[in-house]
Amino acid sequence: MSATIPAGLDRHAAYNKTRLFLVSVLALFMAGFATSLRADLGSYLQKAFFDPIDPAHASAKIAGVLALPFFAFALTIAIGSPLLDVIGMAFMLPLSGICFFVGTLLFLFTSSLAGGGDPTTVLSIAAIITGMGWGLVETVINPLTATLYPDEKTARLNALHAWWPGGLIAGGLLG
Repeated sequence: MSATIPAGLDRHAAYNKTRLFLVSVLALFMAGFATSLRADLGSYLQKAFFDPIDPAHASAKIAGVLALPFFAFALTIAIGSPLLDVIGMAFMLPLSGICFFVGTLLFLFTSSLAGGGDPTTVLSIAAIITGMGWGLVETVINPLTATLYPDEKTARLNALHAWWPGGLIAGGLLG
């Protein structure tokens, strides 16, 4: 049984809308940033990990690894969206940050974790975890923004998504 909210009252008034929107913007910016860095670093990952062990198939191997975040992204949205109200945005958005952090650490320490063997598994897990982080960002920020700003959804969603290419550009410049 849920309580009804009198007309004219905003049940989200207690939330700091500006702060939550800023967190959403930063999350999307960082998702774009990470995507751009992965693309920029693909040739370096290939040279460092795949060329020495299998030069004939190195390009195919790195392409397979770089495709995994897109698969994980789509799968995370497909699974996460229906579960969003059950699991909650307050859990899923910080989880996206953890996924980005863990995925990045796995990329950075692939050599150590692979133990001199084939790094495909470590790189694939890193890519999947990073893609899950990206998917969790998109799963949360769109309904969060629409909920916080019901009367200006289009303007706020447009402003929010303008930061995706900003992250891509920043990541491309840094990469």
